[in-house]
Amino acid sequence: IVKRLERWKVKRWLAIIVVILGLIGVASALALLIIPTAVTQATSLIKSSPQLLETVRGSRIFHAIDRVFHIQAELDNPSRKLAQIAKSEMTPLLSLVGGVLTVVSGVVVIAFLTIFMLVFGGPLIAVVLREARTDRRPVYQNVIRRLHDALGGYVIGLVVICSINATVTTIFL
Repeated sequence: IVKRLERWKVKRWLAIIVVILGLIGVASALALLIIPTAVTQATSLIKSSPQLLETVRGSRIFHAIDRVFHIQAELDNPSRKLAQIAKSEMTPLLSLVGGVLTVVSGVVVIAFLTIFMLVFGGPLIAVVLREARTDRRPVYQNVIRRLHDALGGYVIGLVVICSINATVTTIFL
C-alpha cells in the first residue's frame, strides 16, 4: 500500500502514516463490531445458563451418558468444594488470557518491525549494497527484489486466506 501511494506522488513518510492510521481505524472498527456483540452474547449466556443446564439435564442424551459415567451424582455431590470448582474453571480462563496476551504481543512486535522496515528498510538495504563489490551489486539487487516480491506475495496470500477463514467462521457462528 505504501508503494502504491508513493506511485501516486505521496511522500513516503506520509504514506506510512496514512497506512498505519488506516490499519488502526480498521482494527478499531472491527473491535467495535465484535466486542459489544460478544459481551452481549456472553451476558445472555450467563443469564440463561440455569435454563440451559436444566434443558441439558432433561435430555435423553444426558440420561444415556449419565447411566455410563454417573455425571448427575458428581454434579449433585456436595463434597465438591468451591475451591476445586474454581480451580478447574480457572485453568481454561487463564489459558484464554495467556492466548490473548500472546496474540497482542505478537501484533505489537510485528507492527513495530513493519514500521521499522517501512521507515528504515530502503536505506538499510542501500547501505548494505554499497558494501558489495561493484560488479556484483546488480545480482544482489535482483535477488533482494525477487525476495521482496516473493515475501510480499506470501504475506498477501496469508492475509487473504486468514480473511476468508475469519469471514466464513463468523458467518457460520
